[in-house]
Amino acid sequence: MIAITYNNLVDNNLATNFSGCNTDERILEIWLYGKSPRTQGSYKSVAGAFLAFVNKPLQTVTVADIFHWVETIAPNLKPSSVKTKLYTIKSLCSFASKIGYCQFNVGAAIKPPKVADELHKKCLKVEAIKAMANSTERLRDSLLIRFAYLSGLRAAELSALTWGQFRDGKLYVTGKGTKNRTIIIPESFLLELLELKPVNASDDSPVFVSRKKNGGHHGHLSRIYISKLIKDAAIKAGETDKVSAHWLRHSHAYNALKNGADIAVIRDSLGHASLVTTSKYVGLDPDDSSSLYLSI
Repeated sequence: MIAITYNNLVDNNLATNFSGCNTDERILEIWLYGKSPRTQGSYKSVAGAFLAFVNKPLQTVTVADIFHWVETIAPNLKPSSVKTKLYTIKSLCSFASKIGYCQFNVGAAIKPPKVADELHKKCLKVEAIKAMANSTERLRDSLLIRFAYLSGLRAAELSALTWGQFRDGKLYVTGKGTKNRTIIIPESFLLELLELKPVNASDDSPVFVSRKKNGGHHGHLSRIYISKLIKDAAIKAGETDKVSAHWLRHSHAYNALKNGADIAVIRDSLGHASLVTTSKYVGLDPDDSSSLYLSI
């Protein structure tokens, strides 16, 4: 089977000749192709709600339709959520235009709302993360919180983690966008983590095992359970109930940067697409400032 990618359709000039590309439903299928199941679900939900709102084919959607939709959803959502949903529709419109389904890219005319950067609020100090880990009753849960911070893995990656991903002190991860990355795990922590490994564990066995059985076997902890575990630990440690696995990922990047890690190393370890994403952590809590070089 030959994978058809977005670039194949555009670069090879197949846009107007692509067979069967003549309905909104088919456009959505092609647009979602190759994305992760979670991303597909999110994008499909937003696109479905948008098309239901405008109640017309995508080919006839106007700038005014998109603007009216944004005005309607904005009062009930955070600006960041509005921005995310609008970017989704802009992506769909751009794709439909580039493959020739829509005559114009109407989404290009709509600019997402500016959102205040509150990333600094999501970066925890090491002491807070230790308190979260110590607040748990199970060794599995304590190690999961510490590992989430140490590795910077996403919740879905923590959920899917298997023993076979560890080789020679390194962790091999295939993450978002099927991007591969390698993370070195300190030997001292790896020895602690191995306390969770059953004697008969195979390479496919989950690292963080659920107590519930599925088909007679204990499977992986779900992403939802991991999120709840981290949230509950944060509350017990006196932190906000908004703490998530992604907060530990943010904290990983920020604290590593403060401790002298090269920004490119952090980018590769976390699987960021570019330095632009990683550079957001620079200067969140500076130790230096131009004001220190002035007097009055």
